[in-house]
Parts: sequence; structure tokens; C-alpha cells
Amino acid sequence: MTHRAWFWLGMLAAAAALLVAGNAPGSARADGSPEHSTVRKSICLESIPFNGNRGLFRGNPALRRAVSWALDRTDFVAGSDTETPWTHFLPPGVPGSITNARLQPYGTRSNIAKAREIAAGHFRDGRITVYYSSSGTTGPIRAENVRRDLINLGFDPARITMRGFAAGQFYVAISRRGSAWDLAVSEGVCEEEPASFVLYPSWYFPKNQKYLRKIKAARRLSGRARNKAVGKLDLEIARNLAPAAVMAFRYDR
Repeated sequence: MTHRAWFWLGMLAAAAALLVAGNAPGSARADGSPEHSTVRKSICLESIPFNGNRGLFRGNPALRRAVSWALDRTDFVAGSDTETPWTHFLPPGVPGSITNARLQPYGTRSNIAKAREIAAGHFRDGRITVYYSSSGTTGPIRAENVRRDLINLGFDPARITMRGFAAGQFYVAISRRGSAWDLAVSEGVCEEEPASFVLYPSWYFPKNQKYLRKIKAARRLSGRARNKAVGKLDLEIARNLAPAAVMAFRYDR
């Protein structure tokens, strides 16, 4: 069964996963030959979504982009043996994914100078509310690193509100309409479908008709044309609209 979650608090739905056929030892067939089983290998993405429908980040793509430059993806995955820093919505292995290092929309390390340049004049009242998963040790550490990056970007520590939630309640809190968060640390999705993907707008997608039209146009294509169009659109949305800051990917078996 496919386990699907929508992780763009901006807009991407269903980053695809890989279906990998492997030769695993199994029981013998009636003729005595070994039986092979199929191994499903899923792709998981971790992102930090921005709430584009209210508050600080509504109608404020410049600040969303600035925060995306300020976040340190290498620190984000520190201590993980399975996660790799990543900067956009289609990870390696998904049709259309662009992996050329020169074309990536953001860096894997924080670039505060660039982030401050983009953020200048877009802090509004400077108040930001961060929801984070407080279960275990990883969530609080990542939340503290994000808080550090926000301060380095130029936010006043006194105006940063951190609210922790147990794992199950975290997803309830960020998906509730009208919820008061601005940034969430962090949302993950794992996908076990064969290599394919679909882009859908959702209620939390910033109301941007330009990209809604582009999503619909890409969905009408097929084959290589579709892969090329969606790969280009993936980078364009991450770089210009920045509905979420993708932080990392991993392969799960």
C-alpha cells in the first residue's frame, strides 16, 4: 500500500518514489529453483514549509527565498546516516529531476550574505512563529538550528516564537486552517509508487495563477516532454515562489 502525504505547504504533491526490483532470497518453487521477491525502495523528502496563506510569508516570496538561502541543509542532516542535503522538490531518481550542481536553486550550506540581501525590506513587523516536532532528539535540535539561522538572517530573538508539538499533534497543528504558524520544522513524505509524480495545487498553495497554469500545462504532457517540463518547473517554483524549503532526501527500503 502506498503511504502518501502532501508536504508542500506551498504546492508540490506527490514527489514520486522508486520501485526497485531486487533479487532477495526467498522460498523455493515447486521445481526447486529459488523464488525472488520484489523490493520496494521509497524516496523520502524533508522540507520546511512556509505558511503562504497568512501572516509573515503571505505575498512575501522574497522573504521565503531569503530564508531558503539562510537555512543550513548540511547541519540539518548532521547525525543522520541516511539523509542527503537537497534543495528542490524532485530528488535524484524521480523522472524530471535536475541534478546538475550548477543548476540547484539553493546551496547545501547557509549563505547569510545572499539571504540578507534578498530579505532587506521584507521583514514586515519582524515577528515569526515556528512550529516544530518536539518528539525525540532530532526535532528539537533541528528547530534550534533553524532558530539560529533566522537570527543570523536578521530576526530579533525576542520576536521568534517557538512552539513544540508531539509528533502526531505537529501534523494536525500545521494542517489546520487558520493555524498561526509561519514556518514548520519539518514536514516529511515517503512515496512508494513506481517512478511517476503529479503536481497538484492545494488549499495552502499561495494563490499564484501563473504557476497554477504552468502546473496544469505540465500535467497535460507525457513522456520525455513531461519530464523536461516538470523538471524545469520544479526548479523555477523552488527558486522564485519558494513555498517550502526542501532540506534533504533519503531512500528507505
